[in-house]
Amino acid sequence: MDAPWPIEKLGSIASFRNGINYSSDNFGRGIRVINVKDFQDYSVPKYDELSEINPAGVVREAHLLTKNDIVLVRSNGNRDLIGRSLFISDIPEAPTTHSAFSIRLRFSDVRKTEPRFYFYLLRSGVVRQVLSSHGNGANISNLNQDILSRLEVPVPPVPIQRRIADILKAYDDLIELNKRRVAILEELARRTYEEWFVRYRFPGGNGTKPDSWKTAAFSAIAEVLSGGTPKKLEPEYWGGNIPFFTPKDTVDQPFVLSTSHCVTELGVSKCSSGLYDRDTIFITARGTVGKVQRPAVPMAINQSCYALRGRDGVTPAFLYQATLAIVRELKGKAHGAVFDTIIKSTFDNVLIDRPDNETIVQFERVMSPASELLLSILLQNANLRAQRDLLLPQLVSGEIDVSEVADPAKVAAE
Repeated sequence: MDAPWPIEKLGSIASFRNGINYSSDNFGRGIRVINVKDFQDYSVPKYDELSEINPAGVVREAHLLTKNDIVLVRSNGNRDLIGRSLFISDIPEAPTTHSAFSIRLRFSDVRKTEPRFYFYLLRSGVVRQVLSSHGNGANISNLNQDILSRLEVPVPPVPIQRRIADILKAYDDLIELNKRRVAILEELARRTYEEWFVRYRFPGGNGTKPDSWKTAAFSAIAEVLSGGTPKKLEPEYWGGNIPFFTPKDTVDQPFVLSTSHCVTELGVSKCSSGLYDRDTIFITARGTVGKVQRPAVPMAINQSCYALRGRDGVTPAFLYQATLAIVRELKGKAHGAVFDTIIKSTFDNVLIDRPDNETIVQFERVMSPASELLLSILLQNANLRAQRDLLLPQLVSGEIDVSEVADPAKVAAE
């Protein structure tokens, strides 16, 4: 890496340790474990989402993570995950370790290094670059201690390391704050739905189900539309400007802002019954079965998804919340020889109260401002991520002066 600062091998300022091997015999409680699935796009671990094991015979004191450690994915069938990292920003509240598919980096002297600076450095693409230059090039599927130890990294003065880390952390903090705002808005919507349509305490309601609300199959309130995929060898279907949603595009937020692939208008005609905008996307198969999403822009969907479209006055906000309310029941009815699948007829076998249209429209009026605010926050986060990811390699390489960087709060307001 070309930088205006001294260059050292990472192994001269840090040590490494592979994670623990454990089997089903260790399933239990006692020690939290970071596995590959826990990395996602997080910067720090979500400790309450981690699995636990019985540490007897497999976990020693040296295996426990502590403040300023960095954990990286070192081996996985999906090569795109290799090198993803998590920063242990504080001492974990409960003892925590990491699995054998990851590797821990610990700095020798945190008085001479700012660990968070190197966390961002490792996320800047430098690991992917070095992986591509080793062994099988881009096909390498194992990050080991030797590769990390020989990785050449810049060593700016500690005050500059801290300043760069603080700038990038400010972006992450704003993103995390927005995520909490989104979670609050989602919880508010869920509770409002339950209050109105489960406890019957809607405006003017008295806590009992109105006689006009009839019980019906879910498919009676929503049309279930199938997706599909154009032939991959026919380029006239691909590379257009219409987002094409697949289960891999599933995000941990209500609205999908973008997709990995796009299709042409001809592609849309070949892959589904149309574009879905204010509909609810329901994933029918594989690991994300039962996941519910809302498209932020019109998009096509593949064959592992359904688009749920409200019938006869059923509005988008009501349909989305009603779908979330029946996910557990739908997943309980999923089956398949290879992987669980929810077929169309499953929606015929799940019952729901069908409120009168006036109450549904009233619910939509109440929820619309919250939905618009939620989407605005998600778009703001997308902007913050883009700005952070643009700045990150330039900052850690010394390409731009830290004094020239705009306040992240101003970026968020734009």
